[in-house]
This record gives sequence, C-alpha cells and structure tokens, in this order.
Amino acid sequence: MTSQTLPSGCGICGKKDAHQVCPKCNVMPYCSPEHRILDHPSHGSVCHRISFYRDYYWSFEDDADPSEGSEEEESDSDDSGSDEDDHSDGIPPPLAMMDVLADLHHVESVTAQLLHSFDILGNCTYLAQSKHSRVAQNVPALMLRLGKDEDCYGFVKHAADLQQDWCRKGRRCCHRFWLQYSKTENALEPFDYTNHEFLDISHMVALTLLKVKLLLDLRKMDECAAIVGRRVPAEILLIIQSFVPLSPILCGNEKFVRIRARRQMINELDRQIEDLYQRVKGVHKNLWRFLVGWDADEVYLWKYDEWPFRCIMVENTSSWAETPGAIQFIEAKVLKESMDS
Repeated sequence: MTSQTLPSGCGICGKKDAHQVCPKCNVMPYCSPEHRILDHPSHGSVCHRISFYRDYYWSFEDDADPSEGSEEEESDSDDSGSDEDDHSDGIPPPLAMMDVLADLHHVESVTAQLLHSFDILGNCTYLAQSKHSRVAQNVPALMLRLGKDEDCYGFVKHAADLQQDWCRKGRRCCHRFWLQYSKTENALEPFDYTNHEFLDISHMVALTLLKVKLLLDLRKMDECAAIVGRRVPAEILLIIQSFVPLSPILCGNEKFVRIRARRQMINELDRQIEDLYQRVKGVHKNLWRFLVGWDADEVYLWKYDEWPFRCIMVENTSSWAETPGAIQFIEAKVLKESMDS
C-alpha cells in the first residue's frame, strides 16, 4: 500500500479559501464557478448519486416517526418497497448515503460520513434499519482521518467499557450509549485490558494507528530538538516544534519539550504498539500483511468468511495510508517478523 493525502479545499486547485460548494451534492467545495465547471467531468457521476441519496435520506427521515405504530410502518414500507429496491439495492437510506459518500475522496466527504454515522448511532429508527451494519466500527478510523485524535481514543475506550455493555445487550435504548464518549481521555495511557475489551478488531487497528501516530510525532520532536540543539530555551523550542505537524494530543504540551520525558514516552508507546500489534495478530494473523499490501492475492482472507475481513480492510486502509510514516512503520515490523521466522 502506498501513502496518500486526503485532499481538502478546492476540488481543482486545492485552495483552502473555497467557499463555493457544489449545489447538487452540497459536499465538494470550489474556489470559483469556473473550477466547479472544470471538475464536472470527474465529479458528475458521484455528485449525482450523492444528491439522489441525500434527498432519499431526508425523505426517509421525514417518514420515520418513532411514535407511529408498527402497522403503519409496514404499510408504508409495502407502498415504497419497489422504489427502495430499485434505487438502493435494499440498503437502508442512511447507510446508502454513507456508502456513496465514501466514493468521494475529500475531507468534506469524510466529515459528512462521520456526521451521518452519528446520525445513525444517535437515532433508534436509523439503528434499527442499520442493525447489521458496521457504522460504530468505522467511526474511529473516520475520526483519525480528520485529525480528531482525542475523539478517537474517547470513542474506542467508551465502546470498550464493560460497564456499558448493557447497551449492546438491548436492556435499554442503545443509541444513547454511542454519544456519551469523553473527549478528554489520556490517549497516551496504556489501555486497561482488565476492565475493558475492544468492541471490534477495527477498533484495535484504529487504536494501533493512533499510538503509531503519537510515536512518530514524538520522534519528529526528538529530531527537531536534536537539530536545534540543547542551548535553545524551552520556550523557543516549543515555538519551533509548534510548526512541526503534530497530533492535537501533543500540540502545546510543554511536558515533552524535556528530553527525558519525551524519551520515556517514546519507549512506553513502543511497548503499547507491540502489545496491540500482537493482539491484532491473535485475532487475525495475516491482517498486518494485508494492510501493508503483502499477500493481497491470497484466497484465505478470513477463517470462516471473507466478508468480515474485507470490511475491516475497507474501514482502516485509508486512515493508515493518509497518516505519514504509518504504513512504513508497520511494514518494518512485518518485515522484521518475517526475517526472524
């Protein structure tokens, strides 16, 4: 797998000051009408599908009234069943909207996917329509793609909290569970495996990426400090390091200006990543090899079924490819492991 960048700004030139949005899909931004017209040949197809499912999504929301009886819902579904089968191939409208948004490779599209994910997770009607989907499993990867690192860790930890397990067992209305995650958790801490267990292997892979991202950023700070030298005051060094692209978790953290604290955290993150790496291998031994592009033509993708593994790869591939150095980091571990064996 090769690294890639998630585009932002104007769909043609990438200009950040792009205030004109495509009037049909309301997603892709442009800096001028000329650039919108120029991008139409490549954007037109996905734009049409997004606009169609957006209208279908909102019509579904208007019709979905939890207070109405089940008989009325059944009659409505019978009346509109043929149209739904023709246009969405049996996919519930909110999920169909997310599916088509994924075809648009842009930061605004990922933002829209995350918002629709929370629309689904925060609404009982949508959850009932999407009960066999993997919306919650995909949320951490979407957050990482948007740089919402604190949200990612808070969501993963909240979803793994065994004390909230009653929500997934249906003892109460489960939609409230997903929206109560904390954004102030310490993402640098070791994961508490005693009182928590991961909701899904996708969350394990996403948390591994978050830890790798933090480790690589701390190494950047280390390199920056080595280049500048020890004689520079800590205040000046902090200003210099603020120009180095870092995770929001590390930005402005004066603790890691000190060499000793930084090195200790680098060693600690190394241990955490190795633990997560092995835990993921314990669930699926070939996942990391597939993630870095090795053995892509192998037939045995999953122990029992190919579909779950394909979902996991789709959910996590983009977030890893869009994090500079992450694929190379894991590839080095996979290569070392192969040579040792």
